[in-house]
Amino acid sequence: MHESFTKYGALRTELIAALEQEIPDISWTVKQPAYLSKLDDGRCILGTETMVSGADVVQPSDSFADIFSAGDPVLAKYGFPAFEGTDPTPGGWTVARSMDAAGAILSIESKSPAYLRITAPVDSATCDPADLPNP
Repeated sequence: MHESFTKYGALRTELIAALEQEIPDISWTVKQPAYLSKLDDGRCILGTETMVSGADVVQPSDSFADIFSAGDPVLAKYGFPAFEGTDPTPGGWTVARSMDAAGAILSIESKSPAYLRITAPVDSATCDPADLPNP
């Protein structure tokens, strides 16, 4: 679990840095801390810190085009496929996702503001949030 925490935390940090460089008028901050959650089927899911943008990203990013150009190289570095556009999502949300071979999902969801989330299945006997490393 600690390896996943480190890997996906680094991905989050590098992706935020790339997004802030590509779209410097929009900063990102931590919205929610990292967490562990046990699913009904017994699997344990790690969520990295959820990041929130200071403003909507759709218009400033040319409808996510700049997010893709900034994010795809970072995704590739961490074994994720490039974004393949946005998902058809009801309710006015613009959403882009990528999933790696381990089943980790990175999503950027925007409806003023935007959220960046990474969730990943991890091996944990207890799935106790107290087991998360200190940042």
